[in-house]
Amino acid sequence: MEPIALLLPIIAGLVAYLAKALDSVSSSTGIVIGIIIILSQNLNWFLILLAFLILGAVATNMQKDEKSSIGLAQKQRKIGNVLGNGLAPLIMALSGNLFGFCAAVSTATADTLSSEIGVLSSKKPFCIITLEEIEKGADGGVSLLGTAFEIIGAGVIGLISFILFQSPLLSLMTFIGGIIGCNIDSVLGATLERRELIGNAAVNFISTLSAGLLGLAVSYMI
Repeated sequence: MEPIALLLPIIAGLVAYLAKALDSVSSSTGIVIGIIIILSQNLNWFLILLAFLILGAVATNMQKDEKSSIGLAQKQRKIGNVLGNGLAPLIMALSGNLFGFCAAVSTATADTLSSEIGVLSSKKPFCIITLEEIEKGADGGVSLLGTAFEIIGAGVIGLISFILFQSPLLSLMTFIGGIIGCNIDSVLGATLERRELIGNAAVNFISTLSAGLLGLAVSYMI
């Protein structure tokens, strides 16, 4: 591994901090996670995570004025956001399981795109459990627009995993894992989070870890 590769997570973290997407603690935490992933595996693994960061940033800033007008613009992310989306991929990287890692990152990407872009839908979302119409931004809400970008997010990470690792099975599992994990996130949001039993960071961690464990199980079955 070229030492210069370790500059990538540092640059990504600094850019996120300077853009006020992350505060100093969450930016530093993200940098550490990125460096550990590169050191424990290789640069290609971090590039999967970097793709999530870039796609998430684009989705977060998409029509931000419109989101602000309805009170749903994402504020500066804190350490809970970073750990919620980054801890499961880190665990999978340390375990050396690529399937679990990609599925976890795919879940984080699918969830971020579906939530950040789904709120721009002209129609109200519906609850994933009861199918009743609910307010935009409500926990557990899904929409056709959000679902479309959930599929796109998981698909992009699946495609990038294929480009980097040349494994059709890995790409397929990344895609499926992302879809399943994202829907687990919505179910947890509609149940435990709505009842204030757990917070959003915990929901993100459980859903990404669930997808990661699914990928881990599949890798041992093949």
